[in-house]
Amino acid sequence: VGGQVAALAVREGDKVAAGALLLELWNQDLQAQRDLAQGQLASSTAKVEEACLQAEVARRESDRLQPLERRGLVSLERLDQADTEARAKAAACTAARAARQVSEAQIEVAEAALARTRLRAPFAGTVAEVNGEVGEVVTASPPGIITPPAIDLIDYTCVYVSAPIDEVDAPSVQVGQVARIGLDAFPKQRFAGRVRRIAPYVLEQEKQARTVEVEAEFT
Repeated sequence: VGGQVAALAVREGDKVAAGALLLELWNQDLQAQRDLAQGQLASSTAKVEEACLQAEVARRESDRLQPLERRGLVSLERLDQADTEARAKAAACTAARAARQVSEAQIEVAEAALARTRLRAPFAGTVAEVNGEVGEVVTASPPGIITPPAIDLIDYTCVYVSAPIDEVDAPSVQVGQVARIGLDAFPKQRFAGRVRRIAPYVLEQEKQARTVEVEAEFT
């Protein structure tokens, strides 16, 4: 969702745990709706207690009148009236409980709406870039259109290299095979690795040899 940035919880270079709050949009209206739903739940809970207590009292009264009616001390009409009232009170108790469930569901809906305004880290990582400031308005990415991320988070727990090799050499490479990785930044070093993926297709690009993409992770 889009909206005005109300809080930025991280800066570039910060290391965050999975689930940590990164950014929050203005959501005071949604918080008010959540608070209202919580108040309605408290009211519904009190009504459940009241209605069910009345139902319990009415049922005890009906049960008390049954032996009296058999002994002729109260009329059948009075017993029927008490039994009807007990069943009505029991129905009111059931209805109050259903209303409380609706209030609980309304809180869940409000919490879900609030959650959409809070950007949390899907994994532990390092904040590489923050695009936006408090007070600025960010918009949701339209389907099919790539836009800069609000927070660019990088996971360094699995660093790998993706590189093409000539298709002639592809049969010599296997998943799990030990690899040595060289980087231009460290010309005198070789890093231990392992092949984790071999593309099941051949790339054919103009002015380039036919190649197969291979991924090797650092070990």
